[in-house]
Amino acid sequence: MIIEMPNTRTREISQKIDELHEERGESATGRVLTLLISTTEDELEQALELANAASREHPCRVIAISPRRGNGARKPVEDADAAYDNSNLDAQVRFGADAGAGEIIVLHPRGGLVHHPDTLVIPLLVPDAPVVAWWPNEAPANPSKDL
Repeated sequence: MIIEMPNTRTREISQKIDELHEERGESATGRVLTLLISTTEDELEQALELANAASREHPCRVIAISPRRGNGARKPVEDADAAYDNSNLDAQVRFGADAGAGEIIVLHPRGGLVHHPDTLVIPLLVPDAPVVAWWPNEAPANPSKDL
């Protein structure tokens, strides 16, 4: 199952995951780790396939961060209320057969969020599970400054 969540916020993503766990009678506490993937749109699906396969051996939550090409900037909104509703985050939640033995969260930040992926990831981490970061393309010179 793949659920598209355009113009969303991390709390809405977290609520959706909780709902899906409740519907299926599952718990996220059986995850052995949280796998963070920092990649491009071009490499995203291949990285998710590999993470999906790995999760069958080691159940985990996968959080992939893939900024939109060209930063995906949207046109400015005139109305202040409409501007508040126009989030700089699109997301996708994959569950069941589309997510191996866990769940996959794909984050597509835009605008200023591109420079603050930590603020997107922290609310989605599995409590008391180690975090592993993976750069399938090229690791940054200073990994502590990336995710």
